[in-house]
Amino acid sequence: MYYKHSIIPDLEISQARLNDAAARIGSSRCGQRGGASNLQVEWDQLLSEFPTATTFSTLDWLLPWWHAFGKAQQLKVLRFYDSTTSDS
Repeated sequence: MYYKHSIIPDLEISQARLNDAAARIGSSRCGQRGGASNLQVEWDQLLSEFPTATTFSTLDWLLPWWHAFGKAQQLKVLRFYDSTTSDS
């Protein structure tokens, strides 16, 4: 969907560019408890790009927290990535 009014007035994105970007997005789901730990390298790289990330954003914190407080719930982690790169 193309929004005519943007929050940032100088930012106008064509529908074609939006469609192109959407076509490049890949996704996968890590649903089992061990699946999320396989994302350690990617997770750490992502956090290194955000200076406001804290200890509470790391998998080293989040996974033990989930094991302690997630009870019988199933952990679901969604991974989104650029499907045009070879790192997918």
